Amino acid sequence: METIITPYLQKLEFIKQELTNVAKLVVIENKENIMNIVKFSQLELGIKSDGTSAGVYKGITEQYANFQDTLKPKRAGDPFNFQWSGATFAFMDIKADDVGEFDIFSTSGKQELLEDMYGKLFDLTDEHNEFVNLEIILPELQKYILDNLVLI
Repeated sequence: METIITPYLQKLEFIKQELTNVAKLVVIENKENIMNIVKFSQLELGIKSDGTSAGVYKGITEQYANFQDTLKPKRAGDPFNFQWSGATFAFMDIKADDVGEFDIFSTSGKQELLEDMYGKLFDLTDEHNEFVNLEIILPELQKYILDNLVLI
C-alpha cells in the first residue's frame, strides 16, 4: 500500500545510490584545491602523509643545490620542500574510483623514489582529509540531497 511518504522513500533510495558518484564528481571538480593542500600544506612544509616530518636538509644538500637550478632553496636545517625541479608538483593529479575514494599521485616518475625514501607523501594527512571531507565534499552532498529531494 502506497502512502504519502512512499515517493520520498523511493527518492531517498535513489539519492543514496548516487551519493558515491556525486562525491567522485565533487573531488574531480575540486582536484586543484585538494592537490594544493598536498603540495603547499604538506609537501612544501616537509610533512608526510602521517603528519610527521620528512626531515631537514643537510649542509651537503645545500651546497649541491647551490650549483643546481632548484625551484626552491635547500638550506641546511630547513624542512624538505620536495621542489627540486618542480616536476613532482607540476605533474600531480587525482584519480577518483567508483567507491568514493581518491588517489593523489605524480606522473613525474619521482613519487616512487620519494616514497621509498621517506614513506607515504601523497596522501592527505588525517587533518587535511577531514577538512576535504567536511568543507569540500559534505556541503556538495548536502546540496545534492536537498536539491533532489524536493523534486518529487
